[in-house]
Amino acid sequence: MQDYLLEIGVEELPSTYINNAIKQLKSDFEKLLKDNGLKFEELVTYSTPRRLTVIVKDLVDSQEDSTELVKGPSAKIAYDESGIPTKALQGFMKSQGLEESDVEIKDDYVYGQKTIKARPLEEIFKESIPNLIKGINFPKNMKWGGKDIRFARPIRWLVSIYGENQLEISLEGIKSTNITRGHRFLGSNKIEISNPSEYKKLLEENYVIPEPEERRKIIKRGTERLAREMSGEIIEDRKLLDELVNIVEYPTAILGRIKEEHLELPRIVITTSMKEHLRFVPIYKDEDTLLPYFVSIVNGTDKHEDVVIKGNEKVLGARLEDARFFYNDDLEQNLEDLSNDLDGITYHEKLGSMKLRVERITQLVEKIGEQLDIAKESKGQLLRAASISKGDLLTKMVSEFTELQGIMGEIYAKNDGEDTLVSTAIKEQYMPRYAGAELPETTVGSILSIGDKLDAISGMFAIGTIPTGSQDPFGLRRAALGIINIIRNNNWKLSIKEAIKDSLFAYVEKNNLVFDYQEVSESIYNFILSRIRVILLEEGVRYDLVDAILESKDEDIFNIFKKASEFKKWFEKEDIEKTVETFTRLNNIAIKGESKDYNTELFNEYEENLLNEYISVQSEVKKIGLEKNYLKSLEASTRLVEPINEFLDHVLVFDENEDIKNNRLALLKTVNEFLLKIIDFSKIIV
Repeated sequence: MQDYLLEIGVEELPSTYINNAIKQLKSDFEKLLKDNGLKFEELVTYSTPRRLTVIVKDLVDSQEDSTELVKGPSAKIAYDESGIPTKALQGFMKSQGLEESDVEIKDDYVYGQKTIKARPLEEIFKESIPNLIKGINFPKNMKWGGKDIRFARPIRWLVSIYGENQLEISLEGIKSTNITRGHRFLGSNKIEISNPSEYKKLLEENYVIPEPEERRKIIKRGTERLAREMSGEIIEDRKLLDELVNIVEYPTAILGRIKEEHLELPRIVITTSMKEHLRFVPIYKDEDTLLPYFVSIVNGTDKHEDVVIKGNEKVLGARLEDARFFYNDDLEQNLEDLSNDLDGITYHEKLGSMKLRVERITQLVEKIGEQLDIAKESKGQLLRAASISKGDLLTKMVSEFTELQGIMGEIYAKNDGEDTLVSTAIKEQYMPRYAGAELPETTVGSILSIGDKLDAISGMFAIGTIPTGSQDPFGLRRAALGIINIIRNNNWKLSIKEAIKDSLFAYVEKNNLVFDYQEVSESIYNFILSRIRVILLEEGVRYDLVDAILESKDEDIFNIFKKASEFKKWFEKEDIEKTVETFTRLNNIAIKGESKDYNTELFNEYEENLLNEYISVQSEVKKIGLEKNYLKSLEASTRLVEPINEFLDHVLVFDENEDIKNNRLALLKTVNEFLLKIIDFSKIIV
């Protein structure tokens, strides 16, 4: 057993591509080894902007011989009357490489014990690794040099070594060697690797830190040291740190200075310029106060540090000077006036101007506020916030720094003397800004955020722009997740179907948009349910329980999550099989009923018994309050198991008499629809 090294050398990968790519590479490589029965001790990965690497430790050099039981033809046609193998059996044996002595009859079929010869590691890797590399998925791919392969960036070299021997891999004319490359400017362009165990050491000698976590520690230590020297601190920004780790191979922290006059700008403008545009790390005096310093991470050593610092300060100074001009100019206008000019901005060519969008959102949030029965004062703040919510899109600052939309709106609204909750809501309408990000804290901001997102989803669905596969250019999945998480966070009982209806009605009224209301509203509702399904599965709820809960078509998102939480443990019990089978049996028959109108005069004793128990259970659930305690309601409903079974075992539902048949179906349908309000048992697997 020896170590194996695979390195994919590339032009600099986008920082956001690397983590997912190396996860795929590790997962796919482990699967390759497992599927081929190749035993190993450990699989280690490294990644930098210029390389994706796998090292497999103590990997065997070959598979082991194995056997497989293969099924052949039926015994009836395998032999003739004399016991001689027929052509069917002969063909089976030939195709599997078997002799007659290798086959036996079992369960009326012929089976053969097939020996699978071990394949050497070299043969397996030569065949499989090129496809493994091609299979790595990126958000965007490219082609280069007339090659057919698509990859995020051009592949420039491959290294493939097993122990001290090269294991040749060929990919679209790119042949593997034992030669890797160091840092683009500081290291050697030709580093010979004799053994995978030397890989990390050789790269570090050539100014490449291949381990991402080591680069992370170096960056954190460097930035924190420089901050302490300036009597300041670093407030960790995980997103920025992740990006810095993946844009350098040899990180070095250097200090820069901000001009005092630029500190007069809102802090968010300064930090956005630094972090989003230049990847600089701000230094804080405390959580609310910036110091006039920043840290930049260079890809190399601190040689010529003074030149680098001067360049960094010049670039940042120019951006902040522009920002100061934009900011002061914007303060000469107010959001209300700017909002009145939004008809000059197109939201979408098929959905009209941004002014129309504001009018729709204002109308929608009013309806949502009524559903939630918010206070009169909050309603006034909500409508005011909605009416000026997009005014900052016409400011010079947001035109230059688009990621500050809403944030600058809050700052300008405060400057205009708007109510604090109105100002805050303008910022919160865009929250959460990305998956896992902070949610709105205020009621007004939460409702405005739901309205903003639901208007976007409704409009795009109405014109047929629906997310498919990995394609979601308007971020509708993220918007749906935002709506769901805001409702959960506030424990709101909000009918999402009612909100969808109000949103689509606004498009009809304001835009005169024509679409199939029933189809579009149902599509939006199912789209939001699909996002709920993803969340529940990620939270560990079993898939059949998720399907059973969602099939009840509850309009209240909060109720759906409440059901999942309360039912999760109940459905893990061992004694639920009879309950599930009974209610599933009921559902399979009841769905054939067309009406719930039954005549008690036509009932026999089993029907009367079921009806009486149903009325009793229904009364108990009403007393409990279905939406207050789903679990107790579910437990109460189990009392119906025995009367349902007695009914179905002793009563012919599909009687020849049409009236009796329909009457019995009506009773079963009534009971079944009561149960469906709790959960669809037919989806549960026991």
